[in-house]
Amino acid sequence: HETIGPYVGTLPHTATNIRVDDVLTVTASHDAEMVDRSFRITHVGWSSWQIDRRVGLQDREQPQGIVGGS
Repeated sequence: HETIGPYVGTLPHTATNIRVDDVLTVTASHDAEMVDRSFRITHVGWSSWQIDRRVGLQDREQPQGIVGGS
């Protein structure tokens, strides 16, 4: 069985104007399988001590309602 969990994206603190429902496309990653994949932003984190910007991501390639498979 495989469990699909939420993804979290980490962006530079200088990233601005990020909104829920924007699409984030991975252009570089230590995980080569992530490159060129697109995700819908579901949450934008905020902090007054911002050293990076964390966003919640939903896999756009995973069918809605699927949380696992075999």
